[in-house]
Amino acid sequence: INDGKIYEYPEEWLKLHPNTNLFSCRDLDSYLINFSAADDSCYIGRATFEEPCCNDYTSDHDCERQMHDVLIERINTVTLPDPSKQESDFGIRLKDGMDDKVDVKVSLDVSHLLAVDVKINSMTLSVSLELIWYDIGLAFEPFIGGCHHISFRASLDAELTEIWVPQIELLNLIDGVNTLPDAFASVRYDGRVTWRRTGILQSTCELNGIRDFPYDQTSCYLEIGGTRDPIVDRVNYFFDGEDSIGYSESVADNKFDFQEYRLKPDLTDVFYSSNSMSGYTRKVIIYEFFFDRAKTYYIILFIIPYILFAYLAM
Repeated sequence: INDGKIYEYPEEWLKLHPNTNLFSCRDLDSYLINFSAADDSCYIGRATFEEPCCNDYTSDHDCERQMHDVLIERINTVTLPDPSKQESDFGIRLKDGMDDKVDVKVSLDVSHLLAVDVKINSMTLSVSLELIWYDIGLAFEPFIGGCHHISFRASLDAELTEIWVPQIELLNLIDGVNTLPDAFASVRYDGRVTWRRTGILQSTCELNGIRDFPYDQTSCYLEIGGTRDPIVDRVNYFFDGEDSIGYSESVADNKFDFQEYRLKPDLTDVFYSSNSMSGYTRKVIIYEFFFDRAKTYYIILFIIPYILFAYLAM
């Protein structure tokens, strides 16, 4: 900064706003007010010019601690965020034309297929479940203090959580979302909350195709959604087609690694379905997984010896 002007601008910012190359900090602050907090221009601008404009030497640790203590005094952990006052919600308009639900983006990463049990019709996966939503009550000014993200304790246990969290569950559960370990949620300055938990999910399903053993290809699914009447819950769970499901390298490389079954990531299907029960209908997200058996293992250890023994017995 020299004479109140900023003479070094990042290329990423100038590509979006080349006419701001002689703006002062005051000019930039007034300029950024015209953008919503969810806009890329606002995010890039405030993240880029915070340090030279504030000249703040507070450490990130001190900033996050101070902002956390300020925000925690006004947080309501029971009542869900009010989307009608949010400019930075995902803004998904439902079929009824209403936009008064909190949009919660659901993403799932699969790191390992632990078991497929044909006896009890179940599938066990090691996963990371990520939920993203906006809570305007957690938004703060990044120019104050200099930090852009704050961590909060997040839990489905009302006695432990510091913020409101979605009451999402695996509906066809044996071991569901409630069994995933608690984890901290990261809150961006514009109120964007990211909550990622890693653990084990075990679901019930109707396994098909096992009659063709050991050449069978079967499928199972996770049915994820809210557990309450959507009229009172007012949460819209949705997925983004581009990043709704991901796989670890060990799963995606199609190696068996001595497992009985192997996931087929390219066949995975993610879609919406309607679930009607208890007098109301709710929208759920279905993750359908397909897998085949490690047939080489069975051919070498069972089929070939069986044929050999049958031949020798003749």
